[in-house]
Amino acid sequence: MTERKENSVLFSLKELRKIETDRVQKAEEDEKAREEADRYAREEAERQRRAEEEARMRSEEDARRQAEEARNMAAKQRDIEEKLEMEKQRLQMEFQRQLQMEQSRIQA
Repeated sequence: MTERKENSVLFSLKELRKIETDRVQKAEEDEKAREEADRYAREEAERQRRAEEEARMRSEEDARRQAEEARNMAAKQRDIEEKLEMEKQRLQMEFQRQLQMEQSRIQA
């Protein structure tokens, strides 16, 4: 019976060691999983930050480009208006000259 008790005690000790070993292994695995999740979360946050920064920079660049295009369009519009005004004045002067010539011819 003593041998049986010893075997039973040895069996129980082995079971306890196995349980402890399993517990330690599980704790290590859980810690690794936590570390991996933390690392993934940091990397994801960094990716998100970079994506937001790139989107902000694109938005700022688009706004700058649109403002530049608006300035260019306004400058072109002014140039066109100036040319039209000059042409209008030229035509009015030409009309006045022809009118004066016709009046002079009629009076002569």
